[in-house]
Amino acid sequence: PAWLRRYAQGDSIPSWYVLDVLGDELKAHGISNAHTRLLALGDLAEAARAARAKERRWARVISGGSP
Repeated sequence: PAWLRRYAQGDSIPSWYVLDVLGDELKAHGISNAHTRLLALGDLAEAARAARAKERRWARVISGGSP
């Protein structure tokens, strides 16, 4: 699906809800350790969100605004 392709290509950062839905899909296809794999992916998503927020703050400062 298009939503999964956006996450896989790095165009979007998955939310915890999306990861939960993906986990259900993986379990439905017989992948028993889906939860463990998705926890790691969730941690990466949180780090990506933090990096994106930091980048936006710096962009505001550089353009003369306040952080």
